[in-house]
Amino acid sequence: MLPNPQTTPAYRPDIDGLRAVAVLAVLGYHAFPAVIPGGFVGVDVFFVISGFLITTLILEDLQTGSFSLLGFYQRRVRRIFPALSVVLLATWLCGWQVLLAGEYQQLGRHLAAGAGFVANLVLWQETGYFDTAAESKPLLHLWSLGIEEQFYLLWPLLLLGLWRARAALGRSLLLMGLASLLLCLVLAQVDAQQAFFSPLTRFWELLAGTSLAWGQRQARRLAAGLEMPTPPGQRLQSWRTLRPFGLALADGLSGLGLLLILLSVMALDRERVYPGAWTLLPVLGTVLLILAGAGAAGNRLLARPWLVGIGLISYPLYLWHWPALSFLRIQDEAAGPGRVLAALLLALLLAGLTWRWIERPCRQGGQGARKAGLLVLAMALLGTMGLFAWPGSRLAAHSARLQAMQAQLGWALPVASPAQIEACRRRYPERRQLVSAQRDDDYCYLQKDAPAEVLLVGDSLNLSLFPGLSQYDDYNLLLLSASMAVPIFDTRSALNNGKSRRENWLLTNHALDQALHDPQIRVVLLSFMHGKTATNPDWGVEFSNLRHPEWQGNWPVFSLGLADTLQRLLAAGKRVIYVLPNPALSQLPARCLREYRKLGAADRGVVEDWRCTQPLEDHLRYGDREYRQALAVLLQGFPQVRLFDAAAPFCDERECRVLADGELFYRDLTHLSQAGSARIAPALHQMIRAELAAGR
Repeated sequence: MLPNPQTTPAYRPDIDGLRAVAVLAVLGYHAFPAVIPGGFVGVDVFFVISGFLITTLILEDLQTGSFSLLGFYQRRVRRIFPALSVVLLATWLCGWQVLLAGEYQQLGRHLAAGAGFVANLVLWQETGYFDTAAESKPLLHLWSLGIEEQFYLLWPLLLLGLWRARAALGRSLLLMGLASLLLCLVLAQVDAQQAFFSPLTRFWELLAGTSLAWGQRQARRLAAGLEMPTPPGQRLQSWRTLRPFGLALADGLSGLGLLLILLSVMALDRERVYPGAWTLLPVLGTVLLILAGAGAAGNRLLARPWLVGIGLISYPLYLWHWPALSFLRIQDEAAGPGRVLAALLLALLLAGLTWRWIERPCRQGGQGARKAGLLVLAMALLGTMGLFAWPGSRLAAHSARLQAMQAQLGWALPVASPAQIEACRRRYPERRQLVSAQRDDDYCYLQKDAPAEVLLVGDSLNLSLFPGLSQYDDYNLLLLSASMAVPIFDTRSALNNGKSRRENWLLTNHALDQALHDPQIRVVLLSFMHGKTATNPDWGVEFSNLRHPEWQGNWPVFSLGLADTLQRLLAAGKRVIYVLPNPALSQLPARCLREYRKLGAADRGVVEDWRCTQPLEDHLRYGDREYRQALAVLLQGFPQVRLFDAAAPFCDERECRVLADGELFYRDLTHLSQAGSARIAPALHQMIRAELAAGR
């Protein structure tokens, strides 16, 4: 049953309708991103609504002297915890049935983060270059809830302090909002992941709603003053005579607000820098709609009963929809529209049941403190379950072979031992000074604590080479790399996707300087996993060389910079091996394990020659063929440079192997597992030995 506006005058059904628009936009984007490319802005709409409603309630209580911090947090617990607890428990149980061991451990971390309302901070640390696909994270969507709750934790305290100090609240809101917005705009260009997940770069959206609540309160006070009787002898117009003009203005604001939100949903896409300047569109649209008031034309449209009904269950619907879609795509990456719609309908059903039988009983009725205490206890238990999630999911129990392959997936793979990392950092302490303190991807590994003879320089392709090569004792191996770094002197790339481009350039220069000036280093391997970007302008990558700013475009900069680097290394007497990348996968390697499990042969001896492959053309299609051709032409001028193709151990003339002979070769879409590294190592090891011998 919908709330009755006559008994709850503060209730605005149009805001619930706006919630429905927001959640439907998010659902549409997650289910059919090609159709609703900007549906992710629904989260921004939620942020503004939340800031407005919470601040309105707090200001009313402060005005009447009835505000209580304990009462506020009790209400938040009864509002947020019931549905979230049910979804977390259901996701954890479903994950135990469906997920592979590494995925299940990751789910446990995300469950604990969601229960502690820090999911945005945890995802911030793991999202990016080494991150698994979003569809494999059933609790990914809790990042937005984390930001909201972090705001709710701080804002009442700050607002109460400003109120009691009789500070200029409007001015304070403006300064805080502008500071957060400015930080968002700056970080969006420097570190996109931090801008997306950091609460400091998102608080301005909630503060837009709080500012609106404060402004409306001030406007009501002003209107009350204008309604005072007109003194005799004065011809001051009554405020009510301006009402027709106000209604026309409200209709205009409402229409413009709807237009801005619709434009955001349909015109923006994931290729935009977001959040950033584009976020102003949905935020401003939401502010205008709330400001217009319930009687405006667009707001009356939002107050349609079916929209209000969806808005009432928008919170549990948001919580349920992503796990439903995630588990569907984990089981079937190519799920068709029919199955996707079925998953959304299931989420809608679960949301309605959760709202009716879980959320409402916890929010309404007496014993509020007792309910809040039990909900906090339940959430703490769920978080503890997540922290101690064991890797023994049901899938892990099917065979020792399957367990061994699962252990190589994703973040669980140890690239180097702690001793190898410590040895490298002890010999090259200056390297840590080149990057910000929060970064741990300076990639400094030393096989043995002794002078190195072979150096790996470039991007994280080297992380796929190091484990296999470090098993040999013929030479001492040193890895000095940086994520997505270009193995060229003085060159930085726009590819870095949130990483500091300047830091990666400094790390690469440091590595190449070691190659030039350390007489012990005789062989240098250069690698670039994303070399295809050097020739494919569709990737939107630009290289800017600090010594040659007149160079423009991708391949001219890359080729000239590489030629300069090769000349300097060869002039210093170094032997150089250039490594072409291994194939990048079009689907996560976990898909192969699930297909492997379906063989049903775990108890009868798994068919060891079963293979999981992808077409070789997939590897060459997106510019890699052009990169190889252009590189071959360039290296004709450097006959001393050896070329090693990391794809050769996996591919024949038609297909590339992902899993074969009972071995999984990949840890994620691009990086090799221990088994994959071992498959590459023999041929590359022989080439390195030959170069060491030739250089004596």
